[in-house]
Amino acid sequence: MALKFRYLLLAFLFSSFNTSAATQDSINLVQQMYVAYYGRPGDPSGIEFWAEKFDSSSNLDAVLDSFGNSQEYSDNFGSLDNEALINSLFQQMYNRDAEPGGLSFYVGRLESGEATLASIAKQIADGSQELDLDSLNNKISVANSFTEQLAADDLSYSNADIANAQSILASVSNLSESVTSGLDLVTEWVPTTIASTFGTSQWGDGSMYN
Repeated sequence: MALKFRYLLLAFLFSSFNTSAATQDSINLVQQMYVAYYGRPGDPSGIEFWAEKFDSSSNLDAVLDSFGNSQEYSDNFGSLDNEALINSLFQQMYNRDAEPGGLSFYVGRLESGEATLASIAKQIADGSQELDLDSLNNKISVANSFTEQLAADDLSYSNADIANAQSILASVSNLSESVTSGLDLVTEWVPTTIASTFGTSQWGDGSMYN
């Protein structure tokens, strides 16, 4: 199934509460990037913030670079070497490490400065095929459900919840039954563990988390 069909949930979600001028294409891109780059579902305010940034800029790479340079990234991925960073992208999208040739290619681009990690994440996501595409689609579908629940209940999740949110997406694979179990985890987890206030650190959109 093409990626665009997995975004129907977000289309409904943002049509109901989003009063910004963000386009659906940019909203879709932002959720894809949250899954691929941070390994978590996007929070509604973060998706809106970055969708507007993508819409207002003609320089995609510049916005991707800004998206990738956050306190959240430093806190959760800043200690990894370049090989581990590339493999983390593959794990977050496909539940597997990169193949040796691909790993060498992307590490070379990162080390040379030819590409940022965020732009590499998008390149990998855009090149998804077959079982890898199924895996990414499934993770985005579950992420959309998570984001929808945040918006419906007007909730925000904190830094302490990142690992749990990531673990939900990590449990989703290319198998259709993993989507069912992932959606069950969203239903069970969100109402009881989401924090309602922000602290002193920053999400990828610059808003504050505990």
